[in-house]
Amino acid sequence: MKYEFYEVCVNKKVADAEKQLQAIDKTIYCGVVGGFAKCDQTYEIGCHGDLDFDDETKTISDWKWGQICEISKLNFVTKIGGGHWL
Repeated sequence: MKYEFYEVCVNKKVADAEKQLQAIDKTIYCGVVGGFAKCDQTYEIGCHGDLDFDDETKTISDWKWGQICEISKLNFVTKIGGGHWL
């Protein structure tokens, strides 16, 4: 599968979650369903971020992997999933 964006599920109770995520990755915006990451709408909000990748191989850049790793360490992030354009 050729992933071109990623989704993050965050706890709805964290008021500044989007701002904290954007401090790591400026492409992130929140308020999406989070279908690829399977966010639970009861207690999670979906956020969407762009992936940097090589056009030929679709390999994700080391820089982007670093950002995703930093995001995964935030205690309000509950899930991360990849997505591809249909």
